[in-house]
Amino acid sequence: DGICRRQFDTGKGWVTSQHSYTRVKLTARALLQSNAKLLNKYIEHTYENTNIYSLWSVDSCVEHMSLWFVTVGEAHEEKMKKLKELNVKLKRKKERLPDNFDFEYYWFGIENMLASDLFQVLLKVMSLLYNTLDMFSGQNRINLVTNLMLSNFFNLFCHWCPEVRTYFQLLLIYKLLRAERQNLPCFTDGKVVREYNTGISHKSGRFGLQKANNSMTYTDERSFERRMAVFDATANSSEQDDEHLLIDIMLCSKIDSYVRMCLENDPSIPEQNRVYVNPALVQYANLLEKYYSGINSKSNETLVTLAHRMIESSTNPYLN
Repeated sequence: DGICRRQFDTGKGWVTSQHSYTRVKLTARALLQSNAKLLNKYIEHTYENTNIYSLWSVDSCVEHMSLWFVTVGEAHEEKMKKLKELNVKLKRKKERLPDNFDFEYYWFGIENMLASDLFQVLLKVMSLLYNTLDMFSGQNRINLVTNLMLSNFFNLFCHWCPEVRTYFQLLLIYKLLRAERQNLPCFTDGKVVREYNTGISHKSGRFGLQKANNSMTYTDERSFERRMAVFDATANSSEQDDEHLLIDIMLCSKIDSYVRMCLENDPSIPEQNRVYVNPALVQYANLLEKYYSGINSKSNETLVTLAHRMIESSTNPYLN
């Protein structure tokens, strides 16, 4: 528990200095690297020692959560590297998260933090999701995205704070989908850019209107035909890649349905968020334009780096 405490103290279970904290942290990482199944316990202890009403506490919580996920990811990559050196061929890639990962408990903490009225907490949590979403696959990935969209889409997409809107929209654009958006049926992308980003030219084959390097278009085709056309044209021989693509197609439909509600100013959008629909769509259009411009130019810098620190590390010893 000492590593998750929020201040130095001499009491039982508390780390007593920066040096002892660093030593405990290194020991905790070493244990987790040797046994990724401890991740649930690490998350449990981190949540139990977090005061959701304290910026300092949430800041430290998310930093430690990020550390645990990075540690598990590094251990997984090291294991895969050793298997490759031994010429061990796997029919299916191993999941990056341990098979006993307790998604429900993990999401319980994330959902509570996303319910915060403090925009700093929202930014912090979304930076965690942005930087760790790649580790989720299969049903865990579906659950995470579904829960995120179902309970939080309008509150985050149409939040009063522009930074919160930007963070969530970067998550939508860069992280929720594994394949490039122009190879997926992201049908609202073109409409958003055309109507809310008037300062750019709209070339054929951009903004989800047409598959890159192919004359295939999705305009005026029935929904299921468009989705199957994408799947047939881009499906990979790898069973896991096919699974990722099918999940992408399903998630595209979810994203489109919520964005379309914003485009139509649907009355079911909460009243406190409705006033921010237009500025949110303008931001979204600008970010989409940057994304597709990067894809079309084949830039190596298309992935946005996202990090947020609520408190400077000099004032929070647990972030050093």
